Amino acid sequence: MIGQIIAWLNERTIPKPNPQYFKLDENFQPHFCEITDPMNHATQQNEIYKGKICRIEPSLEAAFVEIGAKRSGFLPQKEVAASYFPQNYSYQGRPNIKEALQLKQPIIVQVAKAEEDNKGSQLTTFVMLESQHLLFYPTGPAPKQRKRQRYRQCNRQRLNPEDSARIKSLFAHLQRPPGTGLIAKPSAVTANAEILQQELNDLIEQWNNIQSM
Repeated sequence: MIGQIIAWLNERTIPKPNPQYFKLDENFQPHFCEITDPMNHATQQNEIYKGKICRIEPSLEAAFVEIGAKRSGFLPQKEVAASYFPQNYSYQGRPNIKEALQLKQPIIVQVAKAEEDNKGSQLTTFVMLESQHLLFYPTGPAPKQRKRQRYRQCNRQRLNPEDSARIKSLFAHLQRPPGTGLIAKPSAVTANAEILQQELNDLIEQWNNIQSM
């Protein structure tokens, strides 16, 4: 009993660190930032947060995630990577989000669409990290619709068959963790395997740091 009271007092009196989030600048340099004023914090597309499931709505096939901002973010079931499901969880068709996720479950999410008006951010767990030549998906390939949308944003030009073959050949030499997704930007055709591997290693390190936030 006394131990519980002490733990409760410590929780009340010891200041908690400000929540952090991750973003890239225009030069693809990573930055970890603190949320010092949650009530006025505005999310931006592609920022990454470590949050907690605060509500599950089976009727919406979605969950709401507390990310340290004024409003909770909206996470559709289709944007939840299987790595967040319980161990040995199996399903047919679409997973039941009430069974797949748990309240207060820690979860890393990326802002797919920033909050606007009275709506919170739209989130995804299919995190995308970007470098000069690569798009890296550490939690697995993104759903096709979002993958195509992001690919179009980063790839304004079409590659000719020779350039496509060169990039495919370069990718064959890259070492990346199993279960991850990787897309080349058109600029990758000007790089070599060593440059791409170094970029990929940097992105993997970024992901490891994000998980430790």
